[in-house]
Amino acid sequence: MHVNFIPFQIYFFQLSRALVASSPEELQAMLDIVATYADKWQYQLNADKSSVMVLGESAKTRLSGRLSRKWYIGREEISETDEQ
Repeated sequence: MHVNFIPFQIYFFQLSRALVASSPEELQAMLDIVATYADKWQYQLNADKSSVMVLGESAKTRLSGRLSRKWYIGREEISETDEQ
């Protein structure tokens, strides 16, 4: 019996990770590392499916912070959310 081998590649990635940082600067540095890694291994990150949740702030501080903070993964801005 002879079997013909047809090479093909299927890539499916479901990334569901959480980064935990103690400061905005630390978190942005982590996001930059993730973006660099993705570029190196040639996969795309979906900024639309990513978000940042800040814990431990009062509602007032969280609102003012959300208006002034910007988060980026690569060149794409990602949103800040209250939802889990």
